[in-house]
Amino acid sequence: MTDPRDSDYMTFYEYLDRLRKDLNEPTLHAMEGKAPSSEEEYLNAVKSFRELFAKVDKDYS
Repeated sequence: MTDPRDSDYMTFYEYLDRLRKDLNEPTLHAMEGKAPSSEEEYLNAVKSFRELFAKVDKDYS
């Protein structure tokens, strides 16, 4: 059975595992969203998460 959040590029769980490693956020969780369809889309997602985390860190410093 496939997960509707999977793409042809990677599964949603592969996406989460890779994000956790690349962002050094082992407790990152997501219930919604979809796995990216390409490496470029994945790298854009990583960039967006890093920007978001930097903003949150700044706001709570």
